[in-house]
Amino acid sequence: MKAAGAAVGISPQAVSDALRHSPLAMQYAEQLQQAIHAKVVDLSVVIERMSTKAVARIGMLIDTASKEDVQLRAAQDILDRNPTTSKTRRVQIESLSLTGKDVEALTKAMTSGAGLREEFEIAATGDFTPGIEDQT
Repeated sequence: MKAAGAAVGISPQAVSDALRHSPLAMQYAEQLQQAIHAKVVDLSVVIERMSTKAVARIGMLIDTASKEDVQLRAAQDILDRNPTTSKTRRVQIESLSLTGKDVEALTKAMTSGAGLREEFEIAATGDFTPGIEDQT
């Protein structure tokens, strides 16, 4: 409820106070919860607000956490969310159409890649020591 309140500009304390002291606020909170579950309220607004707060908290931990491992994990978390430094990339494709030539080229590339993977399996798995032949 506090995040929903924040999404519309109501402080968390005001939400807590209202929920504790007002039967009307409790009824409204129940209706809001039902609306969220029914997907009438756009949950992305709530998540966006919470995400902004979370990033600020992680940034604070980078600078002020007393333990170095907490600072490191906070820094890694920020880096993983940055499109430039993330280990994974999200790609969204709205529509895709392939011609026969596209499919043929894609098949050829995948076949070639599979062949190279088999040919250089030791290098691909990292199970080797440079300059030393397998003595087994």
